[in-house]
Amino acid sequence: MSIVTVIVIHDSGLDRFRLVLDRVSGQVGRVIIVDDDSRSKGVLRGLCGGFGNCDFVEVGFNSRGCLCSEGWH
Repeated sequence: MSIVTVIVIHDSGLDRFRLVLDRVSGQVGRVIIVDDDSRSKGVLRGLCGGFGNCDFVEVGFNSRGCLCSEGWH
């Protein structure tokens, strides 16, 4: 069995993201980064590419607005 972690990110601090990615990647079989239309998506993709067990998924829009419109806050 393999453990997977999913991290959804939108314009969060890059230093904290680097730390989280570094710590988590050594504890799980696969890390999936879901970019929620960050301004620094190129940097995030590059950081993810530095780990052999990381996949980067680009949503292309900030999906939080979709959740809020349906009553999720």
